Amino acid sequence: MNVARAAGVYVLITFAAGFVWGTLRTVVSAPAWGALPAVALEIPVMFAVAWWASARALRWAPIPAGAGPALAMGAVFFGLLQGAELALRFAVSGGVMETVLAAYAAPEALIGIAAQALTALFPLGHVLRNRP
Repeated sequence: MNVARAAGVYVLITFAAGFVWGTLRTVVSAPAWGALPAVALEIPVMFAVAWWASARALRWAPIPAGAGPALAMGAVFFGLLQGAELALRFAVSGGVMETVLAAYAAPEALIGIAAQALTALFPLGHVLRNRP
């Protein structure tokens, strides 16, 4: 149960920060520099936020020791995050699924999803880092 709770906390913090940074990227940096450079600037910031958020989630809702629970937390996190992202994209597109799916084909979206997949491994990083 704490795995799901920790993943939920991790998603809430990360998604909230991503919403803010994604809005800034869309409104400020992407028009000025292009979509790919804007995503490239956003990713290190989001990695720092996600590393911090995963540590806080693990402190708030400790999970059983070992790689298995950490990977499970990351998998639940990634699924919840992708669901939240899909819901947001669907709402922003006016409920047009074709528009949502087309947006996922853009290189910057694929890079963003790959970065999110890496953040799903951050709980494992914390568990391995804190081994005695």
